[in-house]
Amino acid sequence: MSDGGGLHRWMKELLLPNDDSESIEAALELLEPDGHGLTVLPFWAGERSTGWSTEARGAILGLTLRTQPIEILRAAMEPIAYRFALIAKDLEQLAPGATIIASGTALRSSPVWTQIIADVIGRSVTLSEPREASVRGAALLALEAAGKIQSIVGLPVRVEQTFEPNMSRHVKYQEGLKRQQRIYERIIESP
Repeated sequence: MSDGGGLHRWMKELLLPNDDSESIEAALELLEPDGHGLTVLPFWAGERSTGWSTEARGAILGLTLRTQPIEILRAAMEPIAYRFALIAKDLEQLAPGATIIASGTALRSSPVWTQIIADVIGRSVTLSEPREASVRGAALLALEAAGKIQSIVGLPVRVEQTFEPNMSRHVKYQEGLKRQQRIYERIIESP
């Protein structure tokens, strides 16, 4: 899921070139969950996960003459959260109740987006202190495999901030997720 941040940045630059990050965040926060009337398939750079379709392309459905640029941006952020929710659902079978820890630049640049993800998943999302947790994880696994540390299980994670889900928003987002999945299944053929 490394393409979400690039799409977010591209849309901000294209749709809101004169707005600063603080004003964009404030405007995004005022919008209702899934309240824009849009469905976005966020695959401008193809699809790297859940369906792994090499033919996936981006789409914005539901545009009207009244659609505002900030609504398009939020409508593109929500389905990336939907993709995370699908991954979290699959991972829940492997690690029930595991803590969801996020890293990377995109979520740090948009607390609203991190909150959207927590609301969509319906679980707490914690931003880790290390900005590239996947690199840290790979290094720790290598140390474990080399016998330099006993186990990565239980090693502390430095936490920057935790976002708690708003369950009334979670319910609204579930409808958006279902709609997006129906459209995804009709438009994009999975391998």
